Amino acid sequence: MSLPSSYVPLAAPSRPSLAKACCYLRNIQDMAPENMRILLSVIRLLDTADLRAVALWVLPPRLMPSTAFLSALPDPDYTTALRACLLVYTVTRRKVVPRDLQLEAGIATGNGRHGLVIAPTGWGKTMCIAIPILLCPEKITITISPLKRLQLVQVKEFAAKFGISTVAINEDTPNDPDLWNVRRISHLIVQPEQFRTFHGHLPKMARLLHDYKFTARVGRVAAHILKSVTESLSLPAELAFTKVSVNRKNLIYATRVLVNGRYDFRNLNMIFPEPGQPFHPPMRLPHLLIFHDNKSETAGASQHLESRLPPQFRNMGICRHYHSDMSPEYLEQVYASFSDPEGDCLILNATQGAGEGLDVPGINGVINYGIPAKIPMKTQRDGRGGRSTASPAFCLNLIEPWVREMDAESALVDVGDPDRPLMEAGLTKKDSPEALEFRGPWCCDSTKAHPGSTFNLQKLFLGPIFVTPVTTETRKRKASNKYRPTGERPALTQLLVDWLSATHAKSPLRFVRPPSFILDDVAIAALSRALPSSLSSASSVTELLHQTPEWHGLWAESVCAIIAGYKPEVVKDGTKEPAAKRTRRK
Repeated sequence: MSLPSSYVPLAAPSRPSLAKACCYLRNIQDMAPENMRILLSVIRLLDTADLRAVALWVLPPRLMPSTAFLSALPDPDYTTALRACLLVYTVTRRKVVPRDLQLEAGIATGNGRHGLVIAPTGWGKTMCIAIPILLCPEKITITISPLKRLQLVQVKEFAAKFGISTVAINEDTPNDPDLWNVRRISHLIVQPEQFRTFHGHLPKMARLLHDYKFTARVGRVAAHILKSVTESLSLPAELAFTKVSVNRKNLIYATRVLVNGRYDFRNLNMIFPEPGQPFHPPMRLPHLLIFHDNKSETAGASQHLESRLPPQFRNMGICRHYHSDMSPEYLEQVYASFSDPEGDCLILNATQGAGEGLDVPGINGVINYGIPAKIPMKTQRDGRGGRSTASPAFCLNLIEPWVREMDAESALVDVGDPDRPLMEAGLTKKDSPEALEFRGPWCCDSTKAHPGSTFNLQKLFLGPIFVTPVTTETRKRKASNKYRPTGERPALTQLLVDWLSATHAKSPLRFVRPPSFILDDVAIAALSRALPSSLSSASSVTELLHQTPEWHGLWAESVCAIIAGYKPEVVKDGTKEPAAKRTRRK
């Protein structure tokens, strides 16, 4: 379809008002907010011919939507697309123009159509929300967002990038009438709980919203879940459907088995050079996000990596941990440092919440420390890497040894598995060009899919990959495992718990480090189970727990003293005999 005949290309604007508007668009870097609002109002009032003239004269050709996309649009949508391009180009200070599919989704919402957008993390779903708000600033847009951290990020992004007045409505929102009187709010970000029928606002909103238009924007969804979403929301069959491959063209995917399991943090040694190796300023430290499934593991990994740094780089905040038990002030400080290109935090050990709440450009790599529980969870995590940059980034899955021992064939015949359709419908377009395209040196570590590939995981890291130490000593027979008797363990466990509580209470960092940073439940269980003869020194305690030299210097001696001073007396039922009974028997 060709462009309408009425859209005659103009070499330059034909009227003084257009020329003035174009001059403003060419010089908006330092424009005052009031002048910016006036310019946006002018763009919203331009007719089709004027919009085309301004767009051809102002928008860089490399940022313009494709001719094929524009020529296929009906006349009203063509006008809306040009207007949206100029509005976004203006509010972003001549940096961004919406892409074709973003325009398609944004225009559908602006035209009052229900829509569904399925796109990978980092694709630009925020732009799909911003376009209708910029086109119709007099209306109020409500976005339902599940995480408070994600809400804070979205509020800042809409305000800083698009100049859209946005407020997050949650329990932290101040009950201040002046908040709504000082300025007009055009965008509200709310929590899903606020739309419940019980203790929610759904009944009240049902009376206010007689003919609302709904657009769902999700990172990834299986075919059977997609059907459930459309049916539960009563979306019409003719809704505007935008789907993009979850493949990120600049990501490199790799998998490696954890040596000795997930509690041996030496599996992360490759992030930094070996201690004692040359480390000089030209050697750039990576910007990495490491995901863990439990909170204590984030602290342990950060502590281990901190000990791997040269002494002059320790205690500078390069390695930090991030989870919901930390104070809001700490989380805000860590996020600001990690997201700032000039910040000190380069390695962030985080739990799943960061997979949906962190929007940080320039992350060089994402590491899943342990296999993710769900495919959408992995997709969200991987999508944190390589955002807003064309440079390659990697996604490394460090999986437990038992994963390789599973029988994948038996999982496919489980007809009662609700996720089974994902294995069929989710891969129907696995051979499409969008799914196979990559722009880095490698697509992944698969030699089966890429015969002759030169992929080498070592090239992605500064230090050597940790491998199982080679033991030259041979034994005639395998020694059986011996542990402390079961009846002796509860009392020792209680002693360790009491010491941990007292030690953590005295720590000046107790408000930012949980007790598990010193000893977690797994470590306490290992100490109470080990034979006393195997824990005869502080070094043996550190070795058993795979702890760092820093941990050894702070707490190993105290833990060893507790174990050495423990003299249990047990009775036949496995409990410690009361002191009063022992005295009477004497």
